[in-house]
This record gives sequence, C-alpha cells and structure tokens, in this order.
Amino acid sequence: MTTPTLTWCLVAACGFASACGYPQLTPISDGNDATGQPDASAPDTIDAAGDAAADADSVPGPAHCGARGEPCCQDAMCEARALCDGTTCMSADVWASGPSGSYHFNGSWQPFFIGSNNLPLNAISGTSPTNVVGVGNSGLIAHYDGSDTSWRKDVGETSDPDLNLYSVSGTGPDDIWAGGIDRLAHYDGSSWTVVPLVLGAPVSPISYRGIWLDQRGQGFACSAEYSAISRLDAGTWSKDRTGPSNHELFSIWGSDPEHAWAVGHGHSLTGFPGKIMKWDGTTWGTDEVPASTPELTGVWGTDANHVWAVGANGTLLFFDGTAWTALFSGTGDNLNAIWGSGPRDIWVAGDGGARHFNGTAWSAIGSLGALTTIWLSAD
Repeated sequence: MTTPTLTWCLVAACGFASACGYPQLTPISDGNDATGQPDASAPDTIDAAGDAAADADSVPGPAHCGARGEPCCQDAMCEARALCDGTTCMSADVWASGPSGSYHFNGSWQPFFIGSNNLPLNAISGTSPTNVVGVGNSGLIAHYDGSDTSWRKDVGETSDPDLNLYSVSGTGPDDIWAGGIDRLAHYDGSSWTVVPLVLGAPVSPISYRGIWLDQRGQGFACSAEYSAISRLDAGTWSKDRTGPSNHELFSIWGSDPEHAWAVGHGHSLTGFPGKIMKWDGTTWGTDEVPASTPELTGVWGTDANHVWAVGANGTLLFFDGTAWTALFSGTGDNLNAIWGSGPRDIWVAGDGGARHFNGTAWSAIGSLGALTTIWLSAD
C-alpha cells in the first residue's frame, strides 16, 4: 500500500500571533476558484476552525512549533507520533478501516492484522495511543495495547449476523462500551459482558451506530432505527428519545455533559435530508442545517464551539456555537467519519479513502480505497 511522499523542509518556528493564528477558509456560499480551492477574492469570513478571522489575532503569544496542527520546527521536526507535511505537523498514529480491512498510519498506511487476516472493522475508538478497540461483524472485538504489531482478538467471530457490532467508545482501559443490534457490551479491563437492555423500543432490531461517553462514564448511544437515542447514567442504559420510523442517526459526539450532537438523516418527499440532533444538558432538540444538506454520517469536535459534521457528496459542516455552516471539503466523495487532534489536524474517512486538513488545505493521504471509520488519539 503506497502513500504519497511527504515533503520534508526547513520551517522556522512561528513567532507572531498573526502568523500562528488559524488560516482562513471561505464558506461554500462565498465561492471557490476553478481548482476548487477557496477564491481569494471572496470574503474571508470563516477560517479553518470556523472562528471569525479576528479571533486569530487574539491568540495569546506565539504558537509552539512541532505540535500537531502547528508549524514544523527546523529541519522539519515534529513531536512524537507526528510528522511534517511540508509546512504543518500532522498526526502519524491514525487508525482506519473499510471493506478491504483495517490499517494504521505512521507515515504510510500499513495493514493491521487480526491473527493472519486483515479483517474489516465497523468502528475504531480508544482512550489513549495504547488502548485502541475495534469492533466488527459477527461479534468481533479487537484490542491494541501498544505491545504488538497486530490486533489482539478479545472476542472472536460467530456465525450469527445479528451479533454485528457498529460502534465503540470508552473512558479508560477498564471502561469501554460497544454497540450492536439490540445489545450493548461492556469491557471492565478483563472481560466483555453483554448488558441486557429494557428500552421499550418501538421496533426491533435497534442497531446502535454511535456511542459517546463523557469523562464521568455517562453518555449516549444513537440508533439507525427511529433515530432512537439511549442514555447511560450510573451504569444503566435507558431510552432517552425516539423519532419517526424513517429517521436515522449514525454518529454521536459530545464536548461535555451539557453539549452533544447526533447526526443522520430525516425524510421528506424529495429524499433523506441531513439531520442534526443537539443535547443541551436536559433535552434533545433539532438543529437547523444549511439548505440542501444531504445525509450526515459523522460528527466530531474540539469543544462546544468547534464541531464538524460530514456526509454524502463531500458534505462538510461546521458549528461555531451558534449556527452550522457549509465548508469546502475538497472532494465530492461520500464522507463517512471524521476525527482529529485539533482544528488544524482533522482526518476524514470516505469512499475515496483518507483525507487530512492541516488548517490550510485538504489532501488525500494514501490510496486505501473506501473507508468507513477513522480514529486517532489527541494525547
């Protein structure tokens, strides 16, 4: 598996707030040039992180070179688990999976085997660089603890397709949840246990496509059926909401106990428009999205005022704490998942493979083919 060679160059450490602030990116509505890049003549009202341009000038003090999302240091040096893309340090410890199998990026994409096979995983997540978990079809659960060059199989596949697992999240090595069809399973550091669900769901099966937990170990799981959301509180799951039968949710992420978002699609006479549900600490409501937003499949952010969502046809949305705005993604491929370490180190998995945003531009990373999930540790 080949990856385009990354350019190594000499970049001086940044010493001015104006040079270290967030680069600006034009919203779709302001127009792009013939190459698809933001038009320099268009008003620069939204930057790569979605902040107003003035915010960049208010960054206190100079940025530190070498960190992910910051300028490369002299001799193209970056911190551990990062590398220089020519100007900016990017993560070099990234996990992804698609129909052809699972992969790890450390400068180039390498297949990451489970035993002697490179099996596809439906979701990958973790709590640190040495605590990564992947889940797949027929109950497959794989674990990476940093001590080997392959996945450890925690739970092997069965012949029952109803055991497919689609989501995983956790707070630490002894608190991980995986979601599948009519079931959630918990890992306590030594073994996995299927937790009985009494949710009163209006339809069965319910397939949990996304899980998010806060640092207290509480959180939510969203479903592709009835846009149902279940809530974890004090170790017990309960039904939090259900919606219309033809509405679906595929991904969920939160910044804190008072802010969380779940994305998917609704239903109309003309198709399946993108849908975003928002948790305000008390109830779930519906966020307004830009007109003609298609189905959304992934959501991630850095805090309550910096949240991104991706979806069909290269859709990329940004939430600045007030409203969602459509941004340029550099591709028309379906985007299936998004994760990152910060606003200048964002990764997406799509039908065209992996793409990375360094605060200035999007670029394809390797040629893996279709990917459905992507994750990296922000630590």
